[in-house]
Formats: sequence, C-alpha cells, structure tokens
Amino acid sequence: MNDGYILYLAGEVDRADLAAALTELTASEVDIGDDGQDDRNWAAPVSCTATPLAGDLRWHLDIYFTEAVVKTPPRSAAGAFLAGRLDTVVAYKGVELPPSAFWVVGPDGIRTRARIYDEDEGYLIDAVEQPVAALPLAPVAVIEPWLES
Repeated sequence: MNDGYILYLAGEVDRADLAAALTELTASEVDIGDDGQDDRNWAAPVSCTATPLAGDLRWHLDIYFTEAVVKTPPRSAAGAFLAGRLDTVVAYKGVELPPSAFWVVGPDGIRTRARIYDEDEGYLIDAVEQPVAALPLAPVAVIEPWLES
C-alpha cells in the first residue's frame, strides 16, 4: 500500500479545491492543515500538511494515508491528476540522490525531468528537460540521467 506522497506546487492553491481534488483522487475524507497546527481532524483517512514555500515552488504538501484508504495511485499518476485538477505544475522527487532530481508535470499532463535546488531564497527550478507550457521562464537543458530506485 502507498502510505503517502510528498508533492510541491508551483502555483497558489485554494484549500477547498485541494481538499476536493484529494477526495476525488483517494475516494476518502481529507483533512488539510498547516505545519504545526494541532487542531485538526487526525481521524481523517487522508491528512495533508500544506507548508508555504518561497521561490519557484510555492507549496510543499505532505500527504499521508491511513490503512482505511484503498485507492492510492502511484505518485506519478497522483501528480498528473492534481496538476490537471488544480491547474498548476506539480513537482516530486525523482530519486533520493542527487537531491536536485525531480519530475515536474504540468496541467496538460506532460511530465519531464527537472533540476530543482533548495536555495536560501527558496526552491529554484534550474532546468527542465522539455519545455513546460506552465513554466515559460524555466530554462530547457539536458539533464544527466538518474538511476531509478
């Protein structure tokens, strides 16, 4: 069973839209809260902690599923679904190392590898391997292959 996702959003998101999208994705009740917030529905089958970020990525989502959740698509499918449903770019780690190895998927469902750095001023999309319509200013460059884990 998939026990959760760590996802990053490039755009702003309405919490009601995020909750609706996660409910649709998992067919389960969802709780969304801020990092450090104690007043939450911890009994909800899906918990999402939303943390604002600076830089090219605006939100960090830590999504956790309890055993009650039976419908959990792979991270790549979840990222593509949320990108389309929320009309924003979704990023997620490609592999553990290097730390800059990410996948990004746009609202159009096109997925490409990306090099993203966690800098002092926030997350920086250094390059994408293919153009991403929703990231028109992102540089396009060859990205060294990573080994999938």
